[in-house]
Amino acid sequence: MSNQNRIEFLVKEIKHHRDLYYNEQAEISDAEFDIMEKELRNLDPANKLLKEIGASPKRSKIKNPTFLGSLDKVSMEKFPEWLSKHDDILISEKLDGMSVWIEFDKGSILKAGTRGDGQIGEDITDKVKTFVPEIKSSKHVILRGEAILKGDELYGYKNRRNAVAGILNRDDNKNVDKLSVKFYTVIDGKQTVECDFLFIESLGLPVAEWKHIGDKTKLQKQLDHLLDNKDQDYDIDGYVVQSGDEKIAYKHDSEAVETEVENIEWNVTRTGRIQPVLNVKPIYITGIEVRNATAFNAKFIRDNRLGKGSKVSIVRANEVIPYIEKVLSESPDYKLPKICPSCGVELGRNGVDLVCLNTSCYEQNILKIMHFMLNLDVEGMSDTTLRKISVNTIYDLYDPEIINVKRIAAVGGLGTTSATRIIDEINKTLLTTPVKLLAAFGISNFSEKMAQKLLQNFKFDQIFDLTYANLIDIEGIGPNKAQDFLNEIVPWKKTYEFLKSKGLKFIEQKTTDTLKGKSFCITGTLSKPRKEFETMIVNSGGRLGSVSKKLDYLVTGSSATQHKVEKAKQLAIPIIDESKLISLLK
Repeated sequence: MSNQNRIEFLVKEIKHHRDLYYNEQAEISDAEFDIMEKELRNLDPANKLLKEIGASPKRSKIKNPTFLGSLDKVSMEKFPEWLSKHDDILISEKLDGMSVWIEFDKGSILKAGTRGDGQIGEDITDKVKTFVPEIKSSKHVILRGEAILKGDELYGYKNRRNAVAGILNRDDNKNVDKLSVKFYTVIDGKQTVECDFLFIESLGLPVAEWKHIGDKTKLQKQLDHLLDNKDQDYDIDGYVVQSGDEKIAYKHDSEAVETEVENIEWNVTRTGRIQPVLNVKPIYITGIEVRNATAFNAKFIRDNRLGKGSKVSIVRANEVIPYIEKVLSESPDYKLPKICPSCGVELGRNGVDLVCLNTSCYEQNILKIMHFMLNLDVEGMSDTTLRKISVNTIYDLYDPEIINVKRIAAVGGLGTTSATRIIDEINKTLLTTPVKLLAAFGISNFSEKMAQKLLQNFKFDQIFDLTYANLIDIEGIGPNKAQDFLNEIVPWKKTYEFLKSKGLKFIEQKTTDTLKGKSFCITGTLSKPRKEFETMIVNSGGRLGSVSKKLDYLVTGSSATQHKVEKAKQLAIPIIDESKLISLLK
């Protein structure tokens, strides 16, 4: 087939499958669609189809309030180059459902539509009114978000995204109440994206999980970690990375390759979940040899009768973690484990998972200790070293008979200097913030941001006695997170009391109005980590922004981003150094 014929074939196929995806149910996987789109981009980079968004709706049409485009994708290889040109980064979940917009007036829903082709979408006003609440505002506001489906029930569809599209495209309202929307943009808003999120939260609406990044040097590693350890009960397919008005999708091409299962390993996780990992005959995906792939959970193994000899199709999500895209054949050797591979205790069940309920399980405890240390900024101590020096519980970290320079230096092979630094870092964990300590407990689905929300409503000493009703009243804590918290928080009370006996003190985060109404952007390296200065600004009533005409101050340190400095000069924004910032904070 000639290149031109191949291009025409790809255009036809992409149009067909794009139309199915946006209006009904997809027939092929994301991986297969991405491969076709990538091939067309290689053969004909200027093809106008690559610039089109979505597909025209088949039902009642509605004009979008503004053009609703999609994000540019940046590959893992090109991401460092993009990052080097940007500063003041904010990341948020790239939700995988259906893009929608909703217009509110005096608190009530006026109109709502899907993105469609970017200009014309499908009118879903009546459907949205059944699952999106009114807002706490008398203003006229238009928000953009993603309609999603949470949980494991798919209501007869292949996956959550197909279920969202199918439910919204039905002529009736069957199962529409099972949907929800997470918002991320104020359409025609004149403020920073961070302010958009804060404003939407103030309306009482859920937002895509987001985070401001103070130190961008570890951002790619953080993103890969987040994608490797997704624990949401809804789908995301990457992260949105934004600097000022420019945003990209941190998402990579997927390539599906068939192989055969040789064995299934069952690994114990920090929360006791027993996670299946496939050992497969070696294959190459995007140039990387793959020998293992995640198999999701015990229910997936059981439903697909996976085992030695099964044929599977594997992709690498975001070119990081391989997973099963499709099961091609069952195994005659299918079986589920009955006892924990670490402690030998009989396994229980929790929803789709097998779980180890033994609180003394060694593997669980090692992983909990590692999570605890990393969240409290203790670096340098690997799980291998912990095992060698016989650390079995968090209590052991504060036992000088176990944790001392001589033992760590000798057993861990780290040397006296590194061992001393590790011990100093462990001791510093006794001076921390309530939010960081709660996040260090590692409650399932409970991020640092969620810990912050909880502790805005309750004191730390109260969290061990909270009820389901207490938790469910907090924005962002749904039934699953509430139940996980109640199930897992009780054993940590003893740890908390132990830490207090060792001298635990919380850092007070005092707030003032010193910088009220003032916005700041920091670029370059200061005497302390940027995050510390940003925290001081926020705690003093200021806010963080990007270089625009609305910015009040650009704070510069060594190696400041030059284009930001030049832009600030053009806009006549005051440029100050660290000493001036400190004087403003007083």
